[in-house]
Formats: sequence, structure tokens, C-alpha cells
Amino acid sequence: MKTLQYCCSIFDWYVMDAGTKGITAFPVEIDGAYHFILQARSNDPDAQEKIYHLESVIHFCPSCGCNLDEFIEKHKDAVIELAEKHKRLLE
Repeated sequence: MKTLQYCCSIFDWYVMDAGTKGITAFPVEIDGAYHFILQARSNDPDAQEKIYHLESVIHFCPSCGCNLDEFIEKHKDAVIELAEKHKRLLE
């Protein structure tokens, strides 16, 4: 998998921690279009307790304001690959 250079170190951290407790971000495919979602989880996936999470599509980096739709277009192949890898996080 190609390593992407994200808009800022905070967004890079959000993507690298996808699926873990706290606030993370990752790309998803919705109706044939790719978007980043911001996800917040109450605990790690291997925790014994029930996992609560919320998700919201975002179009701009919550840290630096970068236009994520433009980022997706510029790095489409890598974003698609990452979205496939993270499909399981939506279940």
C-alpha cells in the first residue's frame, strides 16, 4: 500500500489510528463516491464491553481545514485502496 502524505500531522494521526478508541478518520465509498468520515469510538475493538461509536462524513480536515474532496481526487487510487482496507470498521 502506498503511504499517503496527508495535509497535516494531526489528520495523519487520525487516519493511522482508524478503528481504535477515540477520534479517527478514514475514507469510505458511499454510492460510488469516496469521502472521509470522522469516527469516534468508546473503546478498542478487542474490548469486552459493547463498543459505541458515531460517524460523520467530513469534507474538510478538522485540524487545518484542507479540502478533503480535492485530496481524494489527487490521490484516488491510494484512497480507494485504503477505503477497502477499512470497510470492516463500518460493521
